[in-house]
Amino acid sequence: MKKINYPRLVLFALLVLVNINCKKDIIGPPPQTNIAPVVNAGTDIRLEIPLTHTLLTGTANDANGNIEEYNWRKIAGPGSYLLEWSNKLSSKLIWLEEGDYEFELTATDKEGLTDRDTLKVTVFSNLKKHVLYNLTPNASGFSVAQISPEVINNIKWVYGKSGRICEQADAGPHPNIDYGWGGYYYEILPGNIISVFGGYTGYNVDVIIYY
Repeated sequence: MKKINYPRLVLFALLVLVNINCKKDIIGPPPQTNIAPVVNAGTDIRLEIPLTHTLLTGTANDANGNIEEYNWRKIAGPGSYLLEWSNKLSSKLIWLEEGDYEFELTATDKEGLTDRDTLKVTVFSNLKKHVLYNLTPNASGFSVAQISPEVINNIKWVYGKSGRICEQADAGPHPNIDYGWGGYYYEILPGNIISVFGGYTGYNVDVIIYY
């Protein structure tokens, strides 16, 4: 009868078990870990009057390529503004008034992970400013006010502000007015009178004169 070498048999069995376990460990790819998007809202923007509109252009990268939603929102600043597309990386920004704004861009992936970044938009002027507050349009839609010769003789820009609209006024007497977007124009009348037409019927208007 052939003698069995038990130590060798045990060693062989252990090697087989170890080999099976190693193969089980490497079957299939490792699970993929979701990583939040990386957002960049862009560099800060400075606009000098009469320029009061700009383009917000952000970027968002995701390692797994599964970004589902973008969102721009104002988190600080004056009340007058409009974002043309709040749910896209690039959005036209209009109806700004003088002041400091802060906007935030957020990206969200399909699993709900988010990242956000902010940028500042500054609208400024080195000119003097005279404001006629809360003028009430008359039956013809005009607001009329008397101002000093210093202001009226040195007018550079005129803006009409009503609600969330702050729009540059075209020079009168017959500009092209887009009623769907507000629109203002002004005329200088005898006796240091400024007459401003625009906005929507029933809305009072602040007239901002840079001179």
